[in-house]
Amino acid sequence: MRHGIILLACFFSVAPVFAAEPMADDAADYTQDAGTHFTAIAALAAGGDELATISFTNGDSQDIKAGSGVYLGGGFLHNFAAVPVSVQVTLGYFVADTAATNTQARFSRYPLDAMVFYRNAGHRFGAGLTYHLSPTLDLDQLGGTYKFENAQGLVLEYGYKWFGIRYTTIDYEAKGFAYTASGNHLSIQANWGFSGW
Repeated sequence: MRHGIILLACFFSVAPVFAAEPMADDAADYTQDAGTHFTAIAALAAGGDELATISFTNGDSQDIKAGSGVYLGGGFLHNFAAVPVSVQVTLGYFVADTAATNTQARFSRYPLDAMVFYRNAGHRFGAGLTYHLSPTLDLDQLGGTYKFENAQGLVLEYGYKWFGIRYTTIDYEAKGFAYTASGNHLSIQANWGFSGW
């Protein structure tokens, strides 16, 4: 998880440099401007069932949860001109990990999201589907690698310009044995828009 937070911080600091439409500029709010735009998203999520607990050599411990982690993704957003409706499709990498001196654990998945938004004066209200590809729990020497079936879930999101809050409901079913983990989670995210066309 510490590596993910460092990666997320780097993304937050670098992405605005490349954004052709900075979110701080009210005149260039890509979430409202008609046309098709490339969008980049960085998010931090919390929630879900506990998949594993990692103990550190100093006596501390950390849980790996099915809904927690850092998300980085990108895709396309199309804002219709005639109606205040948008369609967004994104693909990302969602990971919760930890690294101790004695072991390493990671739960990773690749969410493919398709959403529809209603937009109004900088606000966005959206709903859609998410499909998580290759959910994998890697416990290193603690127990090997456990794979889960691809999972489908539902997404609700509220956004204001560059900021967003998202709730996702999803379950992960293990491959090869009877086990289901809830990956329901709440996340906060930042969005960047790149040149539209």
